[in-house]
Formats: sequence, C-alpha cells, structure tokens
Amino acid sequence: MFAVAQFQEALELRESGITQPILILGRVFPPEIPTAIQAGFRITLFGKEDIRWIEAAVQDQPAVVHAKVETGMGRMGVLLHKELDFFDALAGSKKCVWEGLFSHFSTSDEKDKTYANLQLTRFHEVLAGVRKFDRQPPLIHMAASGAILDLPKSYFDAVRPGILMYGHYPSLETSQSITPKQVMTLKTFVAHLREMPAGHPISYGRHWTTPGATKIAVLPIGYADGVHRRFTNTAEVLIRGKRYPLVGGSPWITSW
Repeated sequence: MFAVAQFQEALELRESGITQPILILGRVFPPEIPTAIQAGFRITLFGKEDIRWIEAAVQDQPAVVHAKVETGMGRMGVLLHKELDFFDALAGSKKCVWEGLFSHFSTSDEKDKTYANLQLTRFHEVLAGVRKFDRQPPLIHMAASGAILDLPKSYFDAVRPGILMYGHYPSLETSQSITPKQVMTLKTFVAHLREMPAGHPISYGRHWTTPGATKIAVLPIGYADGVHRRFTNTAEVLIRGKRYPLVGGSPWITSW
C-alpha cells in the first residue's frame, strides 16, 4: 500500500490512476473526511476527536483507520496518559474499521539506538494493552528508513520507507546493509557560456574567484527551484557526462 503525508497527495495519487490502498499519515479534517472515505483512503487517528469527526461524517460506508500513538517523537499521536479510554472508544465505534496501529521513531537514524529502543519498548507496552480487545488491527507498523536498516525488531507487519525509496541513506550514522539506487535526476541546460579572466569574483558574496582564465557556464536553476544555496562551492554538475564544480551561487554557475 501507499502512504502519504497529506490528504491532497492522496487525491493526486487516485487521480493519476493509483488504485491500491493509501494511508494518509497526517490529519484528515472534517471537510475532507467524506471524500477520504469515498476514495477508500486510510485515515490516521490522533485522538478521540478524530473518531467523533468520522462518526459525524459517515453515512453508509465506514472509514478505514490507523491509530497513531505517541511513544517519544512528540509531534503527533494519541497521548494515552490523557486519553486512557481512546482504544475503548475506537474498538466500540461502528463507523471505524480499525486496520492499523503505529508509531514513529525520532532517532532511528542515529548511531546510538538507546532512545529508539526506548520508544520500541513503549510501543510494545501499547500493543500489550491492545490485546484485551476483541477487535485487533491486522497491520502493526513503526519502522521508517533508519529502522529498516538497523532495527529489524521493529518491522512488525509493515515498514514505511521514506528517503530510502529515493536512493539515499537517512544519515551517515546508519548501517549500509542494503545498497540503495538513486531514482531522481535534476536537469537543466546551459543558458550562457563565457570566458572570465583570472581573479574575477563570481556571483553573490564573492565566495569564489577564478584562479586563472576560466570558462563559466551559467545554469538557469537555483534556490527558487528548491536547490539550496549551501551547495555553492561544494557540489558538481554533469555536462555531457563530465563533472564540473559548482561555483558562485544561484543561479547555478559552474567552471568549465
């Protein structure tokens, strides 16, 4: 199945022809719930309020839901110490089909797994408490990219690869137990090619100066396109299969 952050992303997948189940990891608000249910999206619950929203919106077709519990990320998820009866409300709801239960790691991509293991222990405690209910979610999941690489005990029934799907390790501290393959390429063209004399500063801030007579290629792409300016003087570009250093700033400028 697919997982996305926002309701709008799920709509885009459906409209593009994706028919498989789609879990929306972010919150689905009342105006979006009827469409989400009709489209068969999996709705994440962060508390009893979400259950009330669904019960107010549901007509004939129930909502398929996943409950997210807080174990240490501190971002979103059911705070069980504040809503002790959350699972009672969920198990008793006739408008919610309880398909999944999950949490999210904060530090699984760090070398020190102490806190990640603490979160995993807390999640197991939640699972133990859920076993008393007749209704059990068939999908338990917690592992994102860092945990997929280093915490096999967190695999459960499903995993949620994020940055790993793009072909990158989540950090330099994870193991390299698999070999990811980059799946994206950013392309532009050479807008201008010019020869600059020695000692000439290039672009904003004069952070790079030509060491000698240098050909400079100007590429019409930059931070407005999502390319961070920290790549100045640190990145490379490929032109006809040959690497050239990125110098100057935005727009991209490379020495030839």
